[in-house]
Amino acid sequence: MISIHILIMSLLNLATDVSRFELTLFELAGGFLSYDLVDPSNKKNILDEIKIHLTFGLRLPVEPEVVNLFLYYIKLNVHITEIHEQLFGVIKIPLINQQSIYDSYEISTFPVHIKETNLFMSIVPEAEYLLTDQDRKNTH
Repeated sequence: MISIHILIMSLLNLATDVSRFELTLFELAGGFLSYDLVDPSNKKNILDEIKIHLTFGLRLPVEPEVVNLFLYYIKLNVHITEIHEQLFGVIKIPLINQQSIYDSYEISTFPVHIKETNLFMSIVPEAEYLLTDQDRKNTH
């Protein structure tokens, strides 16, 4: 017969696993990839495999080295989709075209103090990055 203590511990472990799964789904729904879903060593292997199969002229935005892996958790576009009653996380990784030379700038917003009203104002841009060609004639 199963001890009541073993049963209680098993139920507590199950509750913890369900909570972690729920948090992972919540993070995915918010566009974040959880370390619990794809651990760093698997993430590096996946990125290395992607890197091998990229066509000529394309590259990953950041080398998939251990020190850079956190960027692939926080800067990716992730969403959940359902196909045939199964949930899938779709991850979009931006690729760099080495033949087009652009300078990339991360856009930061800073509040500006308006003296007349003693309030602060900040403009939040639509995109996180600004790309300009070397002549600074075209922006994306």
